[in-house]
Amino acid sequence: MKLKILICGLCLLLNYQSAVAEFNQALPAGNGPWIIIAHYENKKDVLALKAEYDLWRLDEAKKTVEMMVSSRVSYQALIDLGFKLELHQKMMEQQSMLQANSTQGIRAIDNFPCYRTVTETYDAMDVMAANFPDLVTLVDIGNSWHKNQAGGIPGFDMQVIKITNSALVDTNKPILYAMGSIHSREYPPAELVTRFAEYLLSGYGNNPDVTWLVDYHEIHLLLQGNPDGRIVSEGESSAFQRKNFNDMHCAGGGGFGDMQGVDMNRNFGFFWDMGTGSSGVDCSSAFRGDSAISEPETEAIDGYIQLLFEDDRDDDLVTMAPLDKPGVYLDIHNYAGLTLFPFGYSNAAGQAPNHTQLQTLARKMSYFTGYRPEQSNATLGGADGASDDNAYGTLGVAAYTIELSSDNGFYTNCPYFESTVWPDNLPALMYAAKSARMPYRLASGPDVINLPSLIIEVDEGSIFNVSGTATDLRFENNNGTEPTHNITGVTAYLATPSWHAGAVAISLSAADGNFNSKTENFSGTLDSTGLTEGRYTIWFEATDTAGVTGVPSAVFLDLLDTDGSDVIFMDGFEL
Repeated sequence: MKLKILICGLCLLLNYQSAVAEFNQALPAGNGPWIIIAHYENKKDVLALKAEYDLWRLDEAKKTVEMMVSSRVSYQALIDLGFKLELHQKMMEQQSMLQANSTQGIRAIDNFPCYRTVTETYDAMDVMAANFPDLVTLVDIGNSWHKNQAGGIPGFDMQVIKITNSALVDTNKPILYAMGSIHSREYPPAELVTRFAEYLLSGYGNNPDVTWLVDYHEIHLLLQGNPDGRIVSEGESSAFQRKNFNDMHCAGGGGFGDMQGVDMNRNFGFFWDMGTGSSGVDCSSAFRGDSAISEPETEAIDGYIQLLFEDDRDDDLVTMAPLDKPGVYLDIHNYAGLTLFPFGYSNAAGQAPNHTQLQTLARKMSYFTGYRPEQSNATLGGADGASDDNAYGTLGVAAYTIELSSDNGFYTNCPYFESTVWPDNLPALMYAAKSARMPYRLASGPDVINLPSLIIEVDEGSIFNVSGTATDLRFENNNGTEPTHNITGVTAYLATPSWHAGAVAISLSAADGNFNSKTENFSGTLDSTGLTEGRYTIWFEATDTAGVTGVPSAVFLDLLDTDGSDVIFMDGFEL
């Protein structure tokens, strides 16, 4: 037995020495920057680096962290701390290509035609406002840092595109607020949010779910959350610029892999400089600024959401937001493939008072994307002064940071964005918008799917059939299992939604005779008597044994004239 143990011990030692030998711990050629994969043994050692090193993505299963190292001193320091380092060959090849192109005057973003520049994004907003004046309002919520400075670089308005049907006046329309790319080197979020705006506008009147959302909700989208910094990133051959471009900080560049500015996602007010993950060193990529909300961009964002959402909780760590509180807040980043929710102000931050409800909506949104739903500090560690903690902590709104997935770091390749990021995240954004009426309750309820894909067309006064499926199983369970329940009923509402006065609930039947499972096909008949010709919306809602009704799904109904009163003329002759 002792001999067997000795042999096994020798095998383990040899295997360990062989694994270590795979890493060339010599300093790489040149002066950086280098994109590396660091292998670690203890996650605490990685989290201790956050204030000084530019950490990109942490993989707990592989015990690796991707990061950029800008100097030979920083590279050697990681070796001295015991990390086993290797160059990220794929990203280094991409960086070499971008550097080669930059010598020919080709900007980094020119290599990624699917992502619009800042200028192109602002132009797109102007086009949307011109083409959809009844649905779009452009809101100037403040200035970028450079716009606040006299002379020099012009800077930008911090501009939100507000989408709602202005003809339907309602002071209590639920709100989805979403913003992209407050870290400027993260190209995909701004494009994702821009395409979402265009999807809503192009689908209005054609897509029933889009139409009722634009009619009865408000969608507020900050497409370019950090325009000054993004202008810098568009010309960079390395993914350096993350912060805003406040050139009063680190004006000559820094030793930690970042340049001028303040990390906007460490500058918000809730628990600013009261946790972990930010730095007081102005050349750090995680520099939190000299004070909370010191930057005009964060001031604009914070001031705007204070106007959008009622303050329904004390600014503490224990007060629960009301379960009927409306509103959803999304801050979209790149590229860890996560759906994050408060609290995350420190590595040791405990659960938010609404943890269960926040987790449920995260799991629902992640059903569509496959991203891991988790508390903000679970994988990436703490980040005090972050925007999602600020929105939930100060207002009680259901707040999330979505880290998009990528095939190649911050500069996600266009084929991957087109085939995966955009189609996966669109239904997640739609669900977030639907749930905004009461996200802490609705997200745990069942969904209605498999409705007719085409418009239902019947004659005026007709009785007609409808069918679909109700399911309580659409949650991403790769990080714990969400409780699910049997369906107890499905209800339809014709012409008037359930939340409006005068709505009439029409009960539908289980296709197999009984509602007694977690997924149920349903059918029923609706009567159009009393409605005149034209287009109507039918909403469907499902309820489960927990007594929770989920978000609505809708179809269009076109009632056709049957009394011959319509007269068609052609070339002046009655037909």
